[in-house]
Amino acid sequence: MKRIMNKELGIRILKLSLSSFFLYSLFFIPYSMPTMATEYKLLQKLPLSGSTDIQKVPNASVYIKGLFNLTIAIAGVLAVIKIIFGGIQYMSTDAFGAKNEAKNTIQNAIWGLALALSAWLILYTINPNLIKLNFDFPPPVQKTNNTL
Repeated sequence: MKRIMNKELGIRILKLSLSSFFLYSLFFIPYSMPTMATEYKLLQKLPLSGSTDIQKVPNASVYIKGLFNLTIAIAGVLAVIKIIFGGIQYMSTDAFGAKNEAKNTIQNAIWGLALALSAWLILYTINPNLIKLNFDFPPPVQKTNNTL
């Protein structure tokens, strides 16, 4: 008996949450659309975005491109730091086990760098436009009523 009541309660909660979400989206989202259309100008250039124009209004593609380039750059810097750390660890010890651990650190850093660069290479090989990360879609085609 308790199971049936718990199941009915769960169904009621689900129905209530779905209906409240529907009502929220029906009444409040259209009023927020004009605020989403506001434009702003950057005070500084985004790092690694490839854009040199500060006055250009950025969109999501500029941010995603900058984030992608920044991630690849951070992966490269961290790999070099780990290689340096592994090299210092390898040179500073005479123990066989510690030398193997240092070798593994260097190998893992190289594999990580190769993985990050291969992600870029795979995207570039499939289609060079994937690296550009351009989300500017062409305008929709207008239907004309030409009858012959």
